[in-house]
Amino acid sequence: MKNTNLKLMAITLTLTVLMSLTGCGKNSAAEESMQAELESLRAQLAEQETEPVEESEEVEIVETEPVETTETTQETEEDRVYPFTVTKEKTNLAIGEIAEYEDFCVGLAAVKMQTEYDSFLEGTYYDSYIPVLPAGNVVIHPIIQIYNASDDVLEYDPELVSLYVDNVQVTRVDTTYTDSYWVDGLQELIYTDIDAGEDSVIVSAFNVDENWSTLTVFYGDISWTVSREEVTTEPYVYTSMFNQGEVPITEPGSVIYRNTDYELVFDGIETYDEGFRCTFVLFEFTINNLTDTMLQIDLPNNVRAYYEHRLIEDPSNSIEVTVNGYNNAFLSYNPVVEIHPGMSSKIFISYVINEETGAFECYFETDDEGVVAVAGSAL
Repeated sequence: MKNTNLKLMAITLTLTVLMSLTGCGKNSAAEESMQAELESLRAQLAEQETEPVEESEEVEIVETEPVETTETTQETEEDRVYPFTVTKEKTNLAIGEIAEYEDFCVGLAAVKMQTEYDSFLEGTYYDSYIPVLPAGNVVIHPIIQIYNASDDVLEYDPELVSLYVDNVQVTRVDTTYTDSYWVDGLQELIYTDIDAGEDSVIVSAFNVDENWSTLTVFYGDISWTVSREEVTTEPYVYTSMFNQGEVPITEPGSVIYRNTDYELVFDGIETYDEGFRCTFVLFEFTINNLTDTMLQIDLPNNVRAYYEHRLIEDPSNSIEVTVNGYNNAFLSYNPVVEIHPGMSSKIFISYVINEETGAFECYFETDDEGVVAVAGSAL
């Protein structure tokens, strides 16, 4: 602004001088005075142009949007506290170490080596489905435990398990839908829904050259490096890596679910093995019809059971007889219970088990209350 004013003053003064000279004729004194003043103003103008230009405060103040940070995400991750140790590393973990994968915590519990496949369910029928081990090979079983760290029922993917032997990938033995082998009472499960706060054991099988030296086990992007000395041939005994605490036992006779049509009473659990080479755990219930009409109740197909927080196999339809007045609710794939008005029905849901003591849980889903669970101790 100062520069502009000085320029205008200079131009005005020049014009004034010219007009004075034109109007007054030759007046040496006046002309010299005007010239001197003009030169002075020119000097001020030149000095002003060499000074740095001061910008206004409006130009200097540049308003910017606040930079978004990831503090919220970081705080959320840091706030997730587990009753067990979780490593932030993802690769080259050791047996017994746990890492996060999406909404799960995953740990390698053990690696077992066998010279043949075996089956917990003995007999000619089951033997016909046991895989044959090629000559010069051993079978490697990575035993992975996975924990649902969310508040919802989630599905995990056993197919995320892979194995590299001396850095070369090995094909997994596919036994899905055959129930073909068990490892120390642990079955390769087909259905993989798992309830919040519970865990499951993933049993996989790989045929490996008997002269192998190093294994790398993957679940998704998590990997564990295992040497030959760390692999066991001893029976695997399940112990949870996740320290969920004791299972709260449900009191027999408790009404665990009720709606306008019926109520479900938990009567308790027991074991059963008559006529079988394996043992079953039976969850027993009484269903009371609360209406004045014939009632048909569709039971959920995916009823989940746990032993000491570990997911066990799907409901069994093997027991076709009445046990202590209770009938198997899962003799068909679409279980339906029909009850006359004001009457009751006694049902059980059975699972093949390897352990006969400890706490067992049964989870099933209702239409209006979500997941309902009961628990009891088998004797």
